[in-house]
Amino acid sequence: MLQTRLFKTAFLAGLALTALLPLRAGAQASEWLQRARAVRGLVPQDMTLVTLQENGQTMTLFQGALQMIQAFEQAPTRSQDRQTQGAGVREILGNPILLYRSLEDADLSRVDMSDVDAMMTAVFRVLAKTDVPAGFVNSPMKIRVDNAIRKMNLGTFSKLAENVGERREALEFLAELEKEAEASISRNRGLVHPELNAGDRQALSAFLGGFLWRFRGAGGYDGLGTNARRDLFVQKGFAAIARLNGAGSSASAIAMAIRAGVQNTSWGQYHDMGRLPGADRFADFVQMEKLGRDMMGWTKQTLKLSGYGDKAVYATMAGATMASCYAYAWEKIPVSYQVGANLGAPYLFIFGAPTNFGEYCTGASIGLALHEIIAAK
Repeated sequence: MLQTRLFKTAFLAGLALTALLPLRAGAQASEWLQRARAVRGLVPQDMTLVTLQENGQTMTLFQGALQMIQAFEQAPTRSQDRQTQGAGVREILGNPILLYRSLEDADLSRVDMSDVDAMMTAVFRVLAKTDVPAGFVNSPMKIRVDNAIRKMNLGTFSKLAENVGERREALEFLAELEKEAEASISRNRGLVHPELNAGDRQALSAFLGGFLWRFRGAGGYDGLGTNARRDLFVQKGFAAIARLNGAGSSASAIAMAIRAGVQNTSWGQYHDMGRLPGADRFADFVQMEKLGRDMMGWTKQTLKLSGYGDKAVYATMAGATMASCYAYAWEKIPVSYQVGANLGAPYLFIFGAPTNFGEYCTGASIGLALHEIIAAK
């Protein structure tokens, strides 16, 4: 079996406790297996540009980013938004991000967020403690990330599978993932987490990119200033995404370019999409599209200089979709919608307004673009 990489003594102590918790009754035991298997049969279309009309406004989004924001469209109910309660063995098998729930809180000023594992842990730790809607937990992108987590921790999940009613089916599925992982290792020598295939890296890039960009604005972690957020979640966090996709020595320069674009962007304009006095939503849309394209122009040039050729254009395409991300969020997300209201220090609510979901969608687009540019080299 592939060995667990991410979890040391702190996790194993937590695992000993969670194994004693009762398994949740109700839903069929094999539902998580059905979902996990189903996404493996999909051919991801994440980079397909989808054009849609909402309230007279034409929007264009990467399909992967659109699906991520759609996962939150149904506001949580009391029965849905307690996915993290009672994280027993079956809950962790079915929702692997809960694996990170037992990890101790971390001071991010002491964490190297440019390290892939450290960055993933910082994001997943918050999500593991957050009450989230069932639509998000069961969304295709999230389940693809679940399978990537299982591959990175096959030893741990195999031990968990020994303690559930669907033991045989769970172990068979994990054996299938192990075969996939071993095939990937033979092709991915030199990459971070060689057991991950291209689809795993694409899903992680979108998923992690979305939350990093949201944390850049606010949310997730409490007590951080603007520049600290840009350093941790943009410059270092997106360097980790670049490394995940094989950027190597160019990862830092790519992430610094993204940070430079953020630093030189006038934030707070156009994000209301005509909801506040001033320009109407159509004018705001045009201006934000330009703002996003200009913001990622630094990154496009850096990618070209780093040898990534014409595919570097995906960087500015991702930036331009920022307008559609915000416009779509304003049309589809309730103004009072909150995710993470249950969190306390050192954490902070994740979403609390449509603009927050616009950030999340934008970061997912940038993550997808980095994967498409770097992994294809």
